[in-house]
Amino acid sequence: MAECGYMETISNKAFKWTDDFGPWLVRHGAWDLDEFETAPQEEVVKALEAIPDKRKDWLSGSLCRHKPDFVRCFFAQWINGKWEEEEWRYAPSDDWDLNLAAGLYTKLHSQ
Repeated sequence: MAECGYMETISNKAFKWTDDFGPWLVRHGAWDLDEFETAPQEEVVKALEAIPDKRKDWLSGSLCRHKPDFVRCFFAQWINGKWEEEEWRYAPSDDWDLNLAAGLYTKLHSQ
């Protein structure tokens, strides 16, 4: 894990997770989405404009209130910077923009 950048070696017997492993840690509740600075508002608004209304309703609903579930649902269809209605990714990916997710979560769940 250290060789691929997901862990940093502290000593011969100690390691710590790096930000590169953040998508997996947030998805499984080990790190909180609130720990990430939110993306700039213009990025958040641009992403919201790209998501179909029925999906925005779904993302802002009770099924996506729990932050790990929100990131799973959002990134399942937010692929390469756009919403893919016909796609569904199941596993966390290195391209997850957790700052964008934090901004979207705040915007959708504070209304």
